[in-house]
Amino acid sequence: MTTINFVLVDANSIKMSINRHCNEWQDKFTALLRNMATEKLRESTKFMHENAIAVTQAPENLNSLSDSIELYERLVATMTDTQKELPAIREQFAILEKYEVPVEDEDAVFYRTYPPLNHKFENMVHFLVICTL
Repeated sequence: MTTINFVLVDANSIKMSINRHCNEWQDKFTALLRNMATEKLRESTKFMHENAIAVTQAPENLNSLSDSIELYERLVATMTDTQKELPAIREQFAILEKYEVPVEDEDAVFYRTYPPLNHKFENMVHFLVICTL
């Protein structure tokens, strides 16, 4: 209760409503961040896994050789983008950890295995670059 001149104002219900609204907004925002971070992590992991398998398979004919060369060129061209994803994913998960947002166990395992997988994938592409020189 606050007195302004001769009027007694009770702002407790407004304060509680604003507080509740801010908490709801924070929950929705952190849920969105969690969904975006886990989706990006899953997409990146899937991309690396599928392309690692495709790159290591020996071509069986001229068409598959052509496809392998195109895949190789695309991977080399997108390597800098792939390298930029890891710090962004780490930052998003650090924010989630800071605000104590729960992450599913499966996504936590993906997150822990992502840096070694990313490193292995980069090494494999760099090895292919060296082999073609």
